[in-house]
Amino acid sequence: MAVLWAMRPRTGEQSGGARSVVAAVLVIVASLGMLGSVVYAGHTGATAAWQARIAATTPGADN
Repeated sequence: MAVLWAMRPRTGEQSGGARSVVAAVLVIVASLGMLGSVVYAGHTGATAAWQARIAATTPGADN
């Protein structure tokens, strides 16, 4: 939330301009990065569970 704190309008200063655009882009990039990591973690977890299920149901598997 440091980005939101940095985006706050300061006294005696006009809000808007290039800084707010840069801050918005940073927020979007950070959100996409978090979303991507969550999707990746979910995918790898599902893959591990899928592999474990196959190993458990495969006759003769050493587990």
